Amino acid sequence: MSVQDIRCPMPFRRNVIAELEAGKGKRFADVAELMANLHAEH
Repeated sequence: MSVQDIRCPMPFRRNVIAELEAGKGKRFADVAELMANLHAEH
């Protein structure tokens, strides 16, 4: 295995992963609720 084979997430992504692992992510009951949330934020 070479150094090029090892992939590390970018610092921003590491923070997001840590938030999700800490239970700080959003959950949605279904896809419709997810899509409504996405459209409301943009």
